[in-house]
Amino acid sequence: MTTKALLKKDLRLEKIQAISKLLGHESGEIVKSPCRGKYRGYNDYGIKFNTNDEIYLTMCYKNIDSELDNIINKINNFNSNKEHIMKYYKDFNIYDNKIALDKNLKFYELIDIKISNTSNHILWAYAIVKIDNKLRYIIETNFSFSVFNITKDMIFQQPERNYFVAGGLKDYEVDFVWHNVGMSTENDLYSLRQNEYKKLIY
Repeated sequence: MTTKALLKKDLRLEKIQAISKLLGHESGEIVKSPCRGKYRGYNDYGIKFNTNDEIYLTMCYKNIDSELDNIINKINNFNSNKEHIMKYYKDFNIYDNKIALDKNLKFYELIDIKISNTSNHILWAYAIVKIDNKLRYIIETNFSFSVFNITKDMIFQQPERNYFVAGGLKDYEVDFVWHNVGMSTENDLYSLRQNEYKKLIY
């Protein structure tokens, strides 16, 4: 192996270790698994952590390093912007509770926003909220996407979309409002499962 190749390998190992630490894991390694179906003959590449949690990277071996860079940048941007993200969603919290008041529903209190480090939702943003003095771990596609697109110059504005009930729920099941959407504390459809949040260390 050439000196250049050795340096590239060492740099990749540093990136993997950095991602492991940023997500609260001790270590990780690149793993390869064969694709199925129409991509049969290709391979998927990802990181497998010491906890056996995995994150998908790419189907193209030469793109591994750029994908590692993207993950590091994503986490670092979230961490550096965390204070503003929390301010934005604290304001959203107030808005949601106003809707809840109008509909005679429960209030929630936003406690924190974090990044999941477990396989099913790895690198998704999730929220920890308190409802009826109990913690709930909310994870939902639009919310996660929104979190990573919050910039320091953004201020909360009333959503353009109207309030609606979350998919999979009936109107009578709704007992609180999250992200301008009717949710239920009796349904785990948009929450991290117990086996997931018990593993969260990030």
